[in-house]
Amino acid sequence: MIKDKFKGFNTEFEELHQIQKTYAVPDTQLRDQIRDENIKLIFPLYETFRNKYASLSFTKNPEKYVKYTVDEVTAMLKSFFDVSA
Repeated sequence: MIKDKFKGFNTEFEELHQIQKTYAVPDTQLRDQIRDENIKLIFPLYETFRNKYASLSFTKNPEKYVKYTVDEVTAMLKSFFDVSA
């Protein structure tokens, strides 16, 4: 069950990241606002989820499922809507 949750997050987030980084929002202020809102929404949920489950022994290969640190997720979110990222 925990494997499925991490796998689901990883798959969806990676797909979203690939799509969103191809979208451009030329208005810097609007782009920053959208990014900030995404971070406010996703960051605390992922942080809570990761902190709760990443340290549990739910698999022999945790690196396969716990792919991203909280900082990495934040960095990826910051690259949304910027085709130069």
